[in-house]
Amino acid sequence: MQHKTNVNELINLISLETVVKAFEEAFAVHFAQKYDYSKLDFSASTTLFKPSSDEFVDELSQGLLGDRTADDISIDARHLYDKAVYDSDIERDVLKAARPVEVVVYGKLPKRSIKAPTYTGGTTSPDFVYALSTNSGASVNLHLIVETKSENLRMSDQIALKAQEKLFKQIPGIEIVWRKETTVADFEWHLKELSRE
Repeated sequence: MQHKTNVNELINLISLETVVKAFEEAFAVHFAQKYDYSKLDFSASTTLFKPSSDEFVDELSQGLLGDRTADDISIDARHLYDKAVYDSDIERDVLKAARPVEVVVYGKLPKRSIKAPTYTGGTTSPDFVYALSTNSGASVNLHLIVETKSENLRMSDQIALKAQEKLFKQIPGIEIVWRKETTVADFEWHLKELSRE
């Protein structure tokens, strides 16, 4: 007697999700370093400019910066905004971190303000920007771009981090340092080291 297998027992939502996940992981491992960024000859608009002009907007909605407000964090004149706004605990810790005098201006980057494309589709944006003057002058000569992540990274987080790191290494003309930070202690140490350069 021959046993008949019900196809619905083998091919279902769970088995399909398992196959898709395995394919995505294998795809990411194989293609993770096989792409580059190149400059395109076109201009793009961003939500940070007023419609039909080249002027920055005067105000941003809080949702573009973060879902939560930290009322206990003091804001100094170098901060881009009048509130300390964040999405995650690590972002809050970075906002509280000590900033050396070399930091000219700093702040959280609005969501989707920098859209670094990922090779799997979609985009990724870093969390913070710090402009530093490390040459004892008034002009900014170094830009620190910070992406904050927890220690336990999902596959999508790893893809986003690699895309950001690769993109910011290829921008010509200005000194950009990109960092992934998982603890505020590491962030403060890196910021102090950059300030000494």
